[in-house]
Amino acid sequence: MSSLRDDHHVPLWLHTPLLYSQSLSNNLDADVYLKLENVQTSQSFKFRGISLFAQRAKQKSPDTHLIIASGGNAGLAAACAAKAVGLKCSVYLPLGLNSKFLETLKEQGAEIIEEGVNYAAALKKAREAVAQDERSVGGGGLLAGIMVGCKNANWDDVLIGTFETIGSDCFYQSMSANRQKEKTGLTDTMNPKFTIFHDSEHDVELVRLNAITSVASSLGASSPAPGAVRMALDRKGPVKCALVPDLLSMQIAARFAEDHKFLVELACSTTLVPAYNKQIFDQIVPPAVVVGDDNNSSKKHRTIVFIVCGGTKISIKELARYGSTTVNNGESNFWEIFIDGEALQVNQ
Repeated sequence: MSSLRDDHHVPLWLHTPLLYSQSLSNNLDADVYLKLENVQTSQSFKFRGISLFAQRAKQKSPDTHLIIASGGNAGLAAACAAKAVGLKCSVYLPLGLNSKFLETLKEQGAEIIEEGVNYAAALKKAREAVAQDERSVGGGGLLAGIMVGCKNANWDDVLIGTFETIGSDCFYQSMSANRQKEKTGLTDTMNPKFTIFHDSEHDVELVRLNAITSVASSLGASSPAPGAVRMALDRKGPVKCALVPDLLSMQIAARFAEDHKFLVELACSTTLVPAYNKQIFDQIVPPAVVVGDDNNSSKKHRTIVFIVCGGTKISIKELARYGSTTVNNGESNFWEIFIDGEALQVNQ
């Protein structure tokens, strides 16, 4: 009887649950579902993709060595996948990750190389290890997968919303640069916070952040994957991009844990921001008005799915700190967020 290491056809992942949230549905006056892509290796969306890649790589070459640069979660997924199929794995990480996470990686048998203060530095060393040119890109993999899935399900016209924290906004800024170029033929290259460069393979403008200033380090790619940007620009349905402050993401992480008994790191709670603020939700998913035969109008009921990733960079202690530090936003009664280039003040 073959083992998982020898069977290239047995998937190493499970289908994740899609759960209806009554509390969030009541909050938004919509049907709200939570796709629970948590951090367990058998359910993580990153593990699903990487484990399939690892299986196919081993089928071609049993001595394949997996090398990955990561801010955390993808590296753990690669280590688990490599162990499951019997491959060597090296994970390049930025300095400063917590010791518990590093111990978890070591338990999976991965070689750990800590390099630089951010993901870009780790990626540089990883690319050097496989004798490829340096190129600081990453981010957008989940979005790309969702866009492909929607297209395969004939949902290519369904609206998709992306959320990043201010200071980890390489995808938002890249989309803005391309949309500005489509309107005016020019892009803003004078912003001191980032550099714009052109990717000729996908014919897109990409933003490289000069520094990651957000606490949500899992969102901390300095540039997005050019293929993901191209797909978002070409997509039939709208892709709306939003930015929120770290403190708001912290507040949402604490509220989600209280409401749903589920710990999520900031990279995930950022996505859940509109679930707790109807003003933001209505900006992202405007209510559709349906006019009846008697000329009476009514609002069409909305259905929304939030991807809940979980993540490894969260603990009960850290969550408690979020709850104690985000009672209010200083002296202001408003949060300032950005949606597709427009600033919006929303009530706390």
